[in-house]
Amino acid sequence: MPAYVPEYLKSKNRQTVFNMFVKNMTLSRAQIVQETEMSFPTVSKAVDFLSYVKARKRVCLPRGPAAVATSWYSIRRHSML
Repeated sequence: MPAYVPEYLKSKNRQTVFNMFVKNMTLSRAQIVQETEMSFPTVSKAVDFLSYVKARKRVCLPRGPAAVATSWYSIRRHSML
């Protein structure tokens, strides 16, 4: 298995989580863990990062059909229990 730079893996994980929100409007962290087989802490950090970016950058959300692509902002917090 090739060695990866941690920043590369972090970026790929964030991209994977973001793409899941593009496809599904509302997902729980537990659902993302089950579908991606990433660890819960990894998913949680990626979701927190995406939420932070949205809040800090004040992303302009499109209206209409394009709004589905920005659905990652509707994150529900769930525990693994």
